[in-house]
Formats: sequence, structure tokens, C-alpha cells
Amino acid sequence: MSNEINFDCTLGKDEIIRGYESFKRIFIKSKIIETRYLKCYLQFDDKITSPQSIKVGFTVSKKKVKKAYIRNRIKRLMKEAYRNGKHLLGSYNINKNFSFIVTINDAQSKSIDLLYKNGFSLFTIDMKLLFEKIRIVSERG
Repeated sequence: MSNEINFDCTLGKDEIIRGYESFKRIFIKSKIIETRYLKCYLQFDDKITSPQSIKVGFTVSKKKVKKAYIRNRIKRLMKEAYRNGKHLLGSYNINKNFSFIVTINDAQSKSIDLLYKNGFSLFTIDMKLLFEKIRIVSERG
């Protein structure tokens, strides 16, 4: 037996927010958390009674990034950064169900080239900061 702790580093379909109405509901009734490159719309769900349920969505606006292949790459990089760091959310013992949408920060929409080329390392750092801010917001209530 090894002393390693195995974390689930997958992003299943049941963890991803699907549908226009779901996104719309979160965008309207949410708290906004920002880091340097990422913006998060966070909504706590009191209705869900299952064990801790975390749902996540990723968007990049067509107004900010015109070309679809760049939008898709940025979303893939955000998903990968989330997938690699999501074990941190589990380690924070947040006893609430919540959903959040991650997008690029408005202030950084001018530096799309930087996000396209070096996005993974930038998003990984910012995702950890985002998780920490989510923990702080959840503790406040």
C-alpha cells in the first residue's frame, strides 16, 4: 500500500453546467469574484440536498474574443486549470452546494495573445486564487 492520496482529476459531464437557462440564472443571481485573468460568477444553491455538489461552467464572450478557435483554446485551458486544481476545493471543506461560471476578466481582454500562448500557467495560478476567494466567500455566508 502506498501513502499517496489519489484525487479525482476528471471533469465529468455531471459537474458541468449545461443549458442557456442555467447560465442565465447564475449570471443574474451571483456574487462576482475576480482575479487578474479570471472572473467568476458564484451562486450558492440551497435547494440541492445531495452531498456537496459543485457545478462549473466556462465561457469566453464573442465580444471579447472574435475568433472561435481562440475562444475554444482559452476555454480548454481554463477547464484544464480547473481540473488540475479542483482537489483544492475539496480540501477546503466547503459544506455548501454551489455553481460557478469562469470567464476571462474584462481588464485582461486586451491581452488575448498572452492568454492564448501562456494561458495554462496564468490560469493555473489564478484558479488557485479563485478557489481561495470562493472559500473565503463561503465562510462569510
